[in-house]
Amino acid sequence: MDTIYKLLLKIKEYPGMYLGKKSIILLNMLIFGYTIKQCEIDNNYHSIFEGFHEFVNDYCGRNALSAGWAMNIYHYTNKDEEKAFDKFYELLDEFLKQKGNPEYTKSTEI
Repeated sequence: MDTIYKLLLKIKEYPGMYLGKKSIILLNMLIFGYTIKQCEIDNNYHSIFEGFHEFVNDYCGRNALSAGWAMNIYHYTNKDEEKAFDKFYELLDEFLKQKGNPEYTKSTEI
């Protein structure tokens, strides 16, 4: 199981401890930074988020933005960072289930 996924499960449980508050923007920055670092370490790194932007675009429909999955979710939830944070986990669960990897089917467990 990818380390970022394990971290995301902990953040879901204790967002204040890891981010200071429930925030899609802060969560996105953490994921972005993690992904950049992993790519520097391993040129062959494949993120669990590959295809997630397109998945979110499809979910958001014609209102989707090209600014990235976090902004799409943020706008979809009427610019409510806490709702967007919760929606992220809902969409991530669905996305990973569709990818069919059994490691990622129980995102409520740490």
